Amino acid sequence: MFDKTEAIVLRYYPTSNTSRIVNWLTKTKGKVTTIIKGSQRPKSAFIGQYDQFYTCELLYYHKDGRDVQYTKECSPLKYRRNLRTNWRSCAAASYFTHTISYITPHASPDGSMFNFLDAILDELNRVEVNESFMFWAELKLLQTLGHAPNWKQCQYCGESKNLLKNKIYFGIQSGGILCEQCKGDERHRCFLISPAAWQICRSLQAESRPEVARRTKLNLGQSKEIQALLGPFIETHLDIPPESRQLAYHYIYLNPVTLLGVS
Repeated sequence: MFDKTEAIVLRYYPTSNTSRIVNWLTKTKGKVTTIIKGSQRPKSAFIGQYDQFYTCELLYYHKDGRDVQYTKECSPLKYRRNLRTNWRSCAAASYFTHTISYITPHASPDGSMFNFLDAILDELNRVEVNESFMFWAELKLLQTLGHAPNWKQCQYCGESKNLLKNKIYFGIQSGGILCEQCKGDERHRCFLISPAAWQICRSLQAESRPEVARRTKLNLGQSKEIQALLGPFIETHLDIPPESRQLAYHYIYLNPVTLLGVS
């Protein structure tokens, strides 16, 4: 039977001189792998119809039990051309695409991941990425997956009113704020967090508008603190390797003069 759906290109690679395997994140079937036969021939109807970060309309032949399905047609709905010229946003787009590809099982019909990635890629294509947006997007991804950190109260005793009177800690394993008295229960996997960074994370997670999150002001110390805080949490709860995230943040912090090799 044929399935027709919107799909985002996650990754593609050659399977012969003229054909490619494509991993898609579809709106209705989760992650799907298809082969596009003859797509690299000079007169192929598929030339220019799919590429990294595209959202396409995909028509493919689906057969249960088959790992690789056959593509019949695909046509681009969103090109996102700015991601080919803006290297910071491209690095961020690669990070989120790789992460979702890594954590999403094949043939999962939940459309929440598609909606999330489609919206994030749209925003990265629209405006250059910054640290505030990255943290907001990571928190929204965790929220979508049901792993959102608890910033409101101590995970163990429920203290919320007097947190600022003492030191505040963030528990990686428990997934939330710990007060001074309760941090001993997780002493090997908790980090001291400044009141400013705590308030920023709490505000970003509650914010629904990316343009507002993007305008959140952070100094370099706060940015580095939140980056170092969320990294181990994401690695632990999503069980993903850190390299893709590290590369994305490397490019976000990198000075363009440094990138060009100008001294």
